[in-house]
Amino acid sequence: MDTLEKYNKLVSQWDGKDRVMKLLQNTVRLLLYLVSRSQHKKAIDSLARMDVSFGDARRLFRLGGFIREYNNWLQYKPKQKRDPLLNTFERFHILCGISIELIEVGIWATKAKVLSLSSRWNKMSDTLWFVRLVYALVDAIHQHISTPHWNTAIPSLASKIHTKLKDHRFTECDCEDSSECENKTKRAKARFVVLMWTIVRIFADMCVCASGILGITHKGFIGFCGIVSALIGIQQSWIKLS
Repeated sequence: MDTLEKYNKLVSQWDGKDRVMKLLQNTVRLLLYLVSRSQHKKAIDSLARMDVSFGDARRLFRLGGFIREYNNWLQYKPKQKRDPLLNTFERFHILCGISIELIEVGIWATKAKVLSLSSRWNKMSDTLWFVRLVYALVDAIHQHISTPHWNTAIPSLASKIHTKLKDHRFTECDCEDSSECENKTKRAKARFVVLMWTIVRIFADMCVCASGILGITHKGFIGFCGIVSALIGIQQSWIKLS
């Protein structure tokens, strides 16, 4: 699959298109912060308008999001070999998603002067989003530690850093075949790297959420965190298309 075909497939997906738009929006925000420190009033006005336009475009694009989240609720089936508490949290996670998307519809309608919601609803949306991110973080870590050979990933990576990529034998593996053990450990290390990038992405989104909850309007900080989250999200989606 060539690059153009992969990009078309990426933007044809809901999350892929939103992440591309998120990257553009937050790049404009960061540029706005950098340019605002100068005296280029025309550039500042243009970037400010682009910031608002991208924000409205993302919100408009997500208007039907509550239908997708509601469909996830209807199709949800608890996992048998999973902690019941995590299954409960996953249901709450989906319910928060439905609520966020409905609130976003109300916020868009307020900007279009159809409704008149107060700014509290923005904070409510950010708070629910923060709760979803906490669940996503816990779930990502739980999925990692519940897989075989997860405990060999961290020491093996640390060993490679300290020994400058020299050979290292793992004593914690209980496989009879050494080659099988090595392959499983390599897969565990790959999952660990994915987990670390996922944690960085979630933490960046948490910073954006916290800014909305606390009323922080620093364009540079929000833009930088949004760019980090979008780039990692696009990279993870891109790998899945390979």
